[in-house]
Amino acid sequence: MKKALSLLVIAIFLAGLMPLAFAKEGRDSGRDESLEVQDDTADDDTNDESQDRIEKEVKSPRDVEKLRDKSDEIREKRRDELENTRENLKKCRKDTTANCELVRKNAKAKVSTGLLNAVERMIAALEKLKERLESSDTENKEKLTARLDERLSKLNELKAKIAELGENATPQEIRETAKEIKEAWKVGKKDAKKAAMKRGEHGLKGVLQRIEKLQEKLERIIERLKERGQDTAAAEAILTEFNQHIASAKAKAEEAKPFLEASPEDDGFDDSIKQGHALLKEARDGIKAAHGLLGDIMDELKTTEEGKSELESDSEDEEE
Repeated sequence: MKKALSLLVIAIFLAGLMPLAFAKEGRDSGRDESLEVQDDTADDDTNDESQDRIEKEVKSPRDVEKLRDKSDEIREKRRDELENTRENLKKCRKDTTANCELVRKNAKAKVSTGLLNAVERMIAALEKLKERLESSDTENKEKLTARLDERLSKLNELKAKIAELGENATPQEIRETAKEIKEAWKVGKKDAKKAAMKRGEHGLKGVLQRIEKLQEKLERIIERLKERGQDTAAAEAILTEFNQHIASAKAKAEEAKPFLEASPEDDGFDDSIKQGHALLKEARDGIKAAHGLLGDIMDELKTTEEGKSELESDSEDEEE
């Protein structure tokens, strides 16, 4: 009975091992996107269906919080099930009836299934990140992808090992396998954080480059209007504020670089990535603030026919 309870402790531990937001990823649009790894190690097929349904609901960064809340519900449900099984095992202590033998057998099966599902979720998360990385222009993506491949190889080995052990695995085998999973995930999540952050950094860089072109366009238009004697004071004031936000975003992105170069093997890796992520978030916030001023600048320029004409003319020049 002690062994059975010990295995349930392992399962409860695994239920809390999986949840992890690797990092906020910057899409090519500059918006945030969280890569969530969820624990759905339920003991029936509704587990995967629930996760698939949740993932399909994530259409934009605004849905991330909703996803996290629903995933927490699934995880809590799983923990409740495990705690319930644990209580049933306690009640069956020294009881050798057929019913209690079934309780012990089911508890053992749940732990094995939990191990397998946990590894499968880890693999799915890393494969998803790898796919996104490969489809991007992220700097050094080959090196980052190679590291993810190493982690995937280890996790696939563990998956095969768990399948081979089956429901007849001994408590010792399960404990050892659970320890290997913990260690593999400890290493894998660091490489995943690194890859996700570098991809986010690259996306932010692309957004800033496009904004620089927009800055040049607005400055060019305002300069031409000034040469024609138009009053551009209001538009210039808004543009000045716009430029300040962009300058701040660039500075924060630059400040984040050394933190994002930290190696997963470094002792302070997690702190460095956390700091780099915070700085990139500040950079994105600056871009969002600047974006909010774009409409004001455009509206101000369109208050005159000359301004409207310049905007249209400049757009046509760009298309050519």
